[in-house]
Order: sequence, then structure tokens, then C-alpha cells
Amino acid sequence: MREIKFRAWSFGLKKMFSAEEMASDQMALLPDGYFANIHSKSTKLSRIFTHEEMLPLQFTGLKDKNGKEIYEGDILGFHVGEDNEIQWTVKWSTTPYTAHYDFGIMPRADFCTVIGNIYENPEL
Repeated sequence: MREIKFRAWSFGLKKMFSAEEMASDQMALLPDGYFANIHSKSTKLSRIFTHEEMLPLQFTGLKDKNGKEIYEGDILGFHVGEDNEIQWTVKWSTTPYTAHYDFGIMPRADFCTVIGNIYENPEL
């Protein structure tokens, strides 16, 4: 069974919060998809974050060839030869997680490397 966990992109802070950071700050994902900060270490106040403030990104259950967890919004790279790299973006689809690329299907996740994400690395 796949481990269910989330990380979150904060639009205001322009920062990705790992699942571990959110757990330590007592962030909870509500059934409506919003995050609630149950008891912040920094403010000691409860707060609910909308998707415009903090976007949940789910763990796919897959890891790249280096053992790094793959989440929605990640950009995966796959080397073809010595100098060419093909990139895919991980998105939710009708078949749970797929990596989207204009010219084909991604190879197995354990052949790829997470090279960034669409929020912190829009240039990719």
C-alpha cells in the first residue's frame, strides 16, 4: 500500500514545505483540501490556508533513481546519451500519477532523477 502524505507550496512565502516540516508545525490537510495549522510553533494560533495561499502536492508513492520521493509538480529528468536530457512534469491524471511530455511516455521512475519542481524552478 502506498504511503499517503503531502508537501505544500506557499504562494505568499514562495517556499516549498516538506511533509516533515508540516508535521512538525502541526499542519493538517482537511477533507476540502485546505491546510489547517492546528498549533503553529511560530504564532501559537490556528489558521486555515486556502489553495491560493498554500497548495497541497501529494506524494506519488514513487522514488527516483537516487531514492528521492516524487511529488505532484516535480520535474523529472532522464538522460539520453551523454548530452541530452528529456524532462517530464508529474501531474494528476485519470490514471493516478503520470509524467507528461509532448513526445512520449516516461520510462520507469527509478530511471529518472527529480531535477526540480514547477514552483521553485519555473525556468525548467
